[in-house]
Amino acid sequence: MINNLNLKKIFLILLYIHFATPSFEQIQSAKEDTNGDSTILVWPCGVPIPENCKEMGNIIINGNECPAGCTFQSALNLAKNKAKDLRGDVLRLNAIKDSKTENSCDELDATVYLSSSLIHTGKIINRINDSVKKVRFGNDSTYAIVYIYRPGKFAGSALKLNMYVNDSLLCKVKNNSMFEIKIKKEGKTTFSVEKQFYVASLELPVKFGHVYYIRCGVKFGPKTTMELVDNRLGEFEYNSMQKH
Repeated sequence: MINNLNLKKIFLILLYIHFATPSFEQIQSAKEDTNGDSTILVWPCGVPIPENCKEMGNIIINGNECPAGCTFQSALNLAKNKAKDLRGDVLRLNAIKDSKTENSCDELDATVYLSSSLIHTGKIINRINDSVKKVRFGNDSTYAIVYIYRPGKFAGSALKLNMYVNDSLLCKVKNNSMFEIKIKKEGKTTFSVEKQFYVASLELPVKFGHVYYIRCGVKFGPKTTMELVDNRLGEFEYNSMQKH
């Protein structure tokens, strides 16, 4: 499920994919020469893979494979390298599981596909992203969208966090909750969560027409946490919470 799309608009996007995408067999013989280009495309979250992509296998990136303190992007890069080993060029994320320790990355599960036309598939991804952006912002972006979410965790599950935007109390964030806000002023904006004497905050250089994902929570201690996450990771986690 893609955020903020109504059923009619979802149908139109999927209809485009179905009719605008040749099948794997139809254009396999005309596949362009990529001149050794090893680009791996990441398919948009919540959208079915088109017919011009052939499944090549499944990969799992275990947190222990990443160096200590690595990022989601590091894990994604490892997944892309494994995709190349399977002779694929499109990656679809299936699951992202929390790491068991703070010193390892999240576990990443993905399916690898081989597209019959990498350039064509890339254009489809751009069309999907453009459609989603138009639904979110229209033709004239006069605000930014911030998705804030707190995944369900055992640690501190009974605590409700006070959420502030530029020192103004916005709401109380419960365990396993999410919401979106529109920021109608560009520039530095401070987000923070607080519980008693424990405060976590971040400063975001907001730009109109942009989407941001902020994840917050509580660790044992208790200790409040807040971080700006990669949009691909944020969208995946946010949408996964919507499904439950």
